[in-house]
Amino acid sequence: MSARKKTPIVFSDEHHEVKIYTVKCRGGFIYQLSSYRAGQRQRRTFADLDEAKRMARLQLSQLAGERLGAKTLSATEMEGYALAARQIEPTGMPLHVCAELFAEAHRVLKGHSILDAARYYMIHYDPSRPRKALPELADEFLESRRATGMSAKYLMTARWTLRHLVAAFGKTPLDDLDAGALDRWMESRSSLTNRSRNTCRVILV
Repeated sequence: MSARKKTPIVFSDEHHEVKIYTVKCRGGFIYQLSSYRAGQRQRRTFADLDEAKRMARLQLSQLAGERLGAKTLSATEMEGYALAARQIEPTGMPLHVCAELFAEAHRVLKGHSILDAARYYMIHYDPSRPRKALPELADEFLESRRATGMSAKYLMTARWTLRHLVAAFGKTPLDDLDAGALDRWMESRSSLTNRSRNTCRVILV
């Protein structure tokens, strides 16, 4: 059998390395898994590359487990470890750090979905979105309403509402105002009739 090895595929962590060599054999290819355990080189051969990669990840996690003294973990548990490590690899953080952050977020959210919380945050507090202060937003809003041809009465009411809103909350970014704060502010305007209150609420929305 004539064999020609190509550049190996390498799976590694800070302490261990598992390599897959592609070897030409009888008009096809086989895949040799190579690693060291307890100072001795170990090899396994596979006909399927995906299976060789799966076993390489599993073997890497087993080596890590042995280093940590986790000798009681089953092969299934080790494979779960390998899958988790692969999933968090793009974050650049160690698996145990991700686990600690998840546990803390789960505690803060009292069991509610962390993914839903992350999506809500990006919708309402996306750090890449400009955070404009209320005075600037108020001016932009009035200009947009004027451009769409709203009546002079509406514009006067909107200007009054926004002027008092800015007086109450200053340069606070709109993202930092929650519904409760706005409701309390509306309730404090005791001089408003129910109709005026509803008009102001529509403007704020």
